[in-house]
Amino acid sequence: RIQVTTPQGIAESTATFTVGTSADLRIVFGANLNPAVAYAPLLYNIQVQNTGPLPAANTVIEFEIPDGMSLIETIGTLQPEITGQKLTYNRGQLDAGASFFAGVRLNAGAPTTAVARGKVTSTTPDSNPADNSREVPITVALPRLRVEYDAATGILLSWPSAAGNLYRLNQAGTLTNSFDPVPGTPDDDGSRFLMTLPANQPHQYFRLELVGP
Repeated sequence: RIQVTTPQGIAESTATFTVGTSADLRIVFGANLNPAVAYAPLLYNIQVQNTGPLPAANTVIEFEIPDGMSLIETIGTLQPEITGQKLTYNRGQLDAGASFFAGVRLNAGAPTTAVARGKVTSTTPDSNPADNSREVPITVALPRLRVEYDAATGILLSWPSAAGNLYRLNQAGTLTNSFDPVPGTPDDDGSRFLMTLPANQPHQYFRLELVGP
């Protein structure tokens, strides 16, 4: 606070006076999966921080959806303006020590390698503009089916939980036969679907088939 002393008395400001000429904004974001599962939902979490010392006036956050992906929904109290693949959040003043959060849920689309881009700007000078923008590469791939064999427990088949109901586990006795769904419901440990089959079953081929959306 600012205090002034005179022969007639002392006066003190009611608000704190911050010494400084700039703010320091920083943007970070990333996808919940990398590589992402083709055609499955993908979530980006975006965070902007202002470490001060001044408030950042007229703060604007931009996020560019990677090529080949499409928007499902935005998550957060502040809704963005949407122009093509670009989302623009007009945050206004972001106080020193404050943070802004947003979520963007996307459809990952076809297998590809792409880049998500984001940046934050303000009319207040920034002491470290190098961290005001960020580029994050991401790979989108078909889910991989993993097969593990154990004579005691059997054959363990696993694939990413992110595949959801978009992919179905099929089997066939030979590659020339038609592939049919594997009976039963797989377990889900939070990251993988798991299915155990008897070790002594006849020779089988397995594959994941895209059945949705």
